[in-house]
Amino acid sequence: MHRFCSFVRGQTRTLSLELFFDSTRVGRSLENVLDVRLMTDLVAELGRIQPTTHAAPRITFIWGVGLSFRAIVDNVQQKFTLFNPAGIPVRATLTMSFKEYKTLEEQLKTLNLQSADHSKRRVVRQRDTLARIAYEEYGDAELWRVIADGNREALSDLRRLTPGWSW
Repeated sequence: MHRFCSFVRGQTRTLSLELFFDSTRVGRSLENVLDVRLMTDLVAELGRIQPTTHAAPRITFIWGVGLSFRAIVDNVQQKFTLFNPAGIPVRATLTMSFKEYKTLEEQLKTLNLQSADHSKRRVVRQRDTLARIAYEEYGDAELWRVIADGNREALSDLRRLTPGWSW
């Protein structure tokens, strides 16, 4: 089973782990052992989309003292490694990955977004060309078309710029 979730913003922590399940010690013999899916399905359910929210459930993952975060199960893979004579799986490995869950407010606070002002004002000098201005402003003379496209209404002749004029 695979379960993939989409996230709007990146920079979340991820955690991957492998869980081993063995039900062979539950019964008296290999024929009478418990179906391991009774254990693994409980864990795999954490990665299934819930009908009421249309999303995987949010969980708090705690391991020991130092590892704790809110997460969504991103992926669950189940592999059966041992079966009893009747074909019932009795050993399995679940490989799981978790993505940290943060509210939009928490994500924006962490990102510390600031809008830069990318507009520039330039006064045309003697012998200026759009290619020269592009080189001086952007470090690439071939970006002259970006300047021309952004100032199409103000530029009547792309080859002749009037000194002293600004845009």
